[in-house]
Amino acid sequence: LSVAEINANAESIKEQIFDESEFEFFNFKGEEPFTLNFEYLEHVYWEAGQKLIHAIGDIRSEIIKNCKCIYIFMDPMHFTVIQFFENIHD
Repeated sequence: LSVAEINANAESIKEQIFDESEFEFFNFKGEEPFTLNFEYLEHVYWEAGQKLIHAIGDIRSEIIKNCKCIYIFMDPMHFTVIQFFENIHD
């Protein structure tokens, strides 16, 4: 699993967004068999989030815009639903 995750995240590792050690899953192994070290797992997720905080934003309007396109082309009935949704939130 560690090798697969390191390969899947090679670009982020190369760009120094994440350290390779963050994808070595034996680090998350608990002291007992079949357990996780949740304290360390939480720490790693928190640190990763801190590195990516600049990329976090409110994208609700983009999601709604993209949903409108999907529903308009899928079925006219759904277009009515989206129109109703727009009237509530505009």
